[in-house]
Amino acid sequence: MNTSNRIEGKTPPSHWLDIVETFAVVSTIGGAIVAAVSQQIAMAAIPLSLTATLNLANRRRQMVTLIETQRLEISHLIEYSNNTIQTSLSETQNTSQNLQSQIDHLLEQDTQSLQTLEMLTLRTTKLGDEIDSLNQLQDQNQSTLTSLSEIQQSTVTQGGELSSQLTDVESAISLLQSSTSDLSHQVEAQQHNSQSLASQTDNVEELVEILREIDAISQTISAQPNVAESFYQRGLVRKRLERIDDQQIAIDDFSRAIQLEPTHPGAYFERGLLRAELSQKQGARDDLNTAAKLFFETGQLDQYEKARDLSQTQHDLIATPSISNESSEQILVENLFR
Repeated sequence: MNTSNRIEGKTPPSHWLDIVETFAVVSTIGGAIVAAVSQQIAMAAIPLSLTATLNLANRRRQMVTLIETQRLEISHLIEYSNNTIQTSLSETQNTSQNLQSQIDHLLEQDTQSLQTLEMLTLRTTKLGDEIDSLNQLQDQNQSTLTSLSEIQQSTVTQGGELSSQLTDVESAISLLQSSTSDLSHQVEAQQHNSQSLASQTDNVEELVEILREIDAISQTISAQPNVAESFYQRGLVRKRLERIDDQQIAIDDFSRAIQLEPTHPGAYFERGLLRAELSQKQGARDDLNTAAKLFFETGQLDQYEKARDLSQTQHDLIATPSISNESSEQILVENLFR
């Protein structure tokens, strides 16, 4: 009980030995005074002996109480330390579990990073292979360009040969004067195209094929200069070249075909289209009108409708705003069948 009171901070009640000891000390002092007064020393010795005995017994009791108190305090301290250690241990275990979870998460992330790195390495390898393939393709393209350059030189040589042949034909056959003149223009155009062939690398194969077709048809024309269909076919091939000079030469071929065959509807139609592209609205409208008429007469109704619509479009472009649609249609029909 004393220990509990001390731990709780309360003053413990006095023990009976403390009270008796105190009383014995007072008796000793009183006995000493009485002995001094009565001069009897024996009366002072009795209370002193009793006081010493009580003091010894009281010291032993206090020592035991102190030891018990210290033992209890140590027990409480040990219990408190155990509780504290247990709490710290629990917190440490929780912290350890959290750290383990974080370590597992980091290991998982590390595994994912390794997988990503392997994937990136594989993609890098594939990219390197693709770059090598592109380099090989570039080398092949360079070889192709070299071959095309040789073809270009061959085309120039052929153009020179054609020019020589044309000179011989002009001196030998007077009936072919107009045809040979057209052929000279074609040869000059081929030479000009050959000079610009190197800058047209994207469409060089198609360009060479077109030039070959033009050369083949020109040779046919040299052999048979009065066939309208040959000029018409050469005009179609020449039309595939997008330069304005080539378009004008194609118009000349279509004009020559019309000159040889005035009822050739295709020649009128193609010449009208080219004139429309070159903003020659009046000529385009006239050619398309004639083409529509000839298509109608030959029963080619689809081509007739197409030529008629295109002719109407050109007519609308050159007509004055005061002319109504009904009047325009009437004028178109009149021009078509006049």
